[in-house]
Amino acid sequence: MFDSGSIGNVVIGSNSLLVSFDQQLVGMEPGVTKDILVLAADGYPSGPLAGHDLNFETTITKLTRDGQVLYPAS
Repeated sequence: MFDSGSIGNVVIGSNSLLVSFDQQLVGMEPGVTKDILVLAADGYPSGPLAGHDLNFETTITKLTRDGQVLYPAS
């Protein structure tokens, strides 16, 4: 969630997110909230967030693999 909104579908390892953020999703339990810390050196290279450590409160609300929904269980 960014600014109380969903980031949508993300494929881990697809380079669609900051690398350090993406790496911290690996092994995360769906439905459990985790604080993901992105250090300034690993974050945004420019813009208003550049040079700042960023903390994202993150929850995986849906998990799929090869089109099959793994979480939430139906």
